[in-house]
Amino acid sequence: MKMINLSVNWIVKNIILEHNHHLTTPSKLRYLPINRSIYSTSRLLFNSLNDVNIPVSQQTVYFSSQVGGIEHMECTQLDINNMSHDDRVDLNNYDVDLMVEKFKLKKEVNLDFFYSTVKDSVGRLKHVFWTDTVMIEDFKLFDDAID
Repeated sequence: MKMINLSVNWIVKNIILEHNHHLTTPSKLRYLPINRSIYSTSRLLFNSLNDVNIPVSQQTVYFSSQVGGIEHMECTQLDINNMSHDDRVDLNNYDVDLMVEKFKLKKEVNLDFFYSTVKDSVGRLKHVFWTDTVMIEDFKLFDDAID
């Protein structure tokens, strides 16, 4: 390929295609992000294996044997690990939502119940504080918080 510099712009004058080469070998194509995905049926399998605490490395071995070898997998072990991590983060946020919902119900029943939550810039729980009648009375008695 021959290029001529005209200040800011470049103009291609000549291309010799025989000097071209593949970006990757066919055996490595599966590692390109565009070729990697975890389909819903595979996701169900990985979630089931996660539920019974099978490590991701063993999940990868099992899955590769089911699809005819690791070269036929459409995801990598890292993809499976990331999926598991993302699912755990979602579950943790679910736990926080349940706790806040329980606090709201307690506040409706007990007017002395107080809670406050602080979230970070991403929306994850950073701090939580709560107190109820018993805690308030303990503080009056001992001049200290008891947990």
